Amino acid sequence: MLEASIANSSIPDSINSPLPVFTSDYALYWFDYLAGYDAVFTELGWGHSETQHIALCRGAANVQNKKWGAIITWAEDNPPYLADEEDMFQQMLTAYYAGANYLLVFNYPPVNNYGALTEEHFAAMKRFWSQIHAFPRSLFLKIEGEVAFVLPKDYGWGMRNQEDTIWGYWLPDDSAPLIWENMNKLIKKYGLKLDIIYDDPQFDFAKKYPRIYFWNSTFD
Repeated sequence: MLEASIANSSIPDSINSPLPVFTSDYALYWFDYLAGYDAVFTELGWGHSETQHIALCRGAANVQNKKWGAIITWAEDNPPYLADEEDMFQQMLTAYYAGANYLLVFNYPPVNNYGALTEEHFAAMKRFWSQIHAFPRSLFLKIEGEVAFVLPKDYGWGMRNQEDTIWGYWLPDDSAPLIWENMNKLIKKYGLKLDIIYDDPQFDFAKKYPRIYFWNSTFD
């Protein structure tokens, strides 16, 4: 596995003391971590399944002993771009109680003096701040991955939809329909308690999850 290291001229000896590095993504989080990133922020937006992408990002972080977060991105490609107050508030709560270490909002483009943020977005942030201080994440309020859905090793299918590409190039293969069907069955059954990971012998994921389903398992 690669070790991430970046140089920063403002910080002495940043080569010998590597700085943590992070990125945001909307697919293939597992491989971002393998590339050396210390934290990956799953992008919540564009109508993609929040439960699915949290499962993919959190699962990768959990098995590889990394941190993860969420970044709220555009809900549509026209103004006001971002989700409305209630949707943004719920996205924040979902990521927080699912265990995110970081939570960000993609504030672009600058459509007003505050970027893309409007008063209702600031209201959502204020509500979120009040909520997590009134009901902080704890043993009883945190939703952890208790069930693992294991994908084939090195299977780089984006999984954002049934027609998504494999490694950004190849069309879905014969395994994709079964993976899609089984994944959605488990999401429906377990919700945010599901993590989605990969079958990789360098990681002993069996010790982390009391229940494990492989991609080609037969279940209701």
